[in-house]
Amino acid sequence: DCSYDNGECQHTCVPRKTADWCECASGFKRVNITRCEDIDECFEGIYNQEDCHICHNTEGGYNCTCREGFLKVADHQCEDVNECDERTDNCDQICVNIDGGFRCECYAGFEWNSAAVQCQDQNECAQPNICDFQCNNTIGSYTCLCPVGYVLIGRSCEDMDECEINNGGCDHNCRNVPGSFSCSCRNGFELWNRVRCNDRDECATNNGGCAQDCLNSQGSYSCSCFSGYQRINASYCEDIDECDEVRCTHTCVNTPGSYFCSCSLGYWLNEDTDECIGGGSMSAHSSDVIAHCFHRMPDGFLRTEL
Repeated sequence: DCSYDNGECQHTCVPRKTADWCECASGFKRVNITRCEDIDECFEGIYNQEDCHICHNTEGGYNCTCREGFLKVADHQCEDVNECDERTDNCDQICVNIDGGFRCECYAGFEWNSAAVQCQDQNECAQPNICDFQCNNTIGSYTCLCPVGYVLIGRSCEDMDECEINNGGCDHNCRNVPGSFSCSCRNGFELWNRVRCNDRDECATNNGGCAQDCLNSQGSYSCSCFSGYQRINASYCEDIDECDEVRCTHTCVNTPGSYFCSCSLGYWLNEDTDECIGGGSMSAHSSDVIAHCFHRMPDGFLRTEL
């Protein structure tokens, strides 16, 4: 009878038509008709194991304790603490939140130094064959270098064809070679200052091989002969025998590069026409011959009276 001594129930007596009934409070279980016993939720595993990390049984219930890195947000619930958002981490570059903690990561080109607890520059140049020629380490990265005359393609050095750009600066011919280039000149020119082509004065050396006159021109030269000579080849000028043209009225005497006319006794030489003017008798003896001679001078000479 619930009206008398709670029906001898330890917790709650529930009246019924047939017979009263004893009920146990939440967190307890009946051990007999009237007695109740605490349920050990931790032992029996009937607690929220996902949200409750460490279970502590209590009279009629249980309490939870959270692991490090978690925060208790309710009696039976632990929630992860985001150290990265709360800036409680000690990462100097990248913080990644994980359950119950965090981990530090580094930017590309850096690596984690657990002893120093920070990110330090990664020396990529320590890796073998990372660059074709020379590696230059920089903070967080690296650069590849090439020798003069080569261009960097990716991490490889390829020969630069200097001749493709403005003919390498050469006046005439440009020839590409590995890592460099060379200039050359056409015939009649000589290389100066590695790229310039200056005219070669062929006449300055041994008169260009000419017998008489040597005329230098841009990239070449030509040979010519003095007046009164004709060119046989570059190295030989032959005297012209003007007397073959029978210019004189009486006597023609060929001389090197010129000629002169003479007239018989009693005649005078017309210097303009090379004709003998006048008349008279000639002795048969050479000693009786008195000639008036005119020596035609080569170009560039003046006649003077003797």
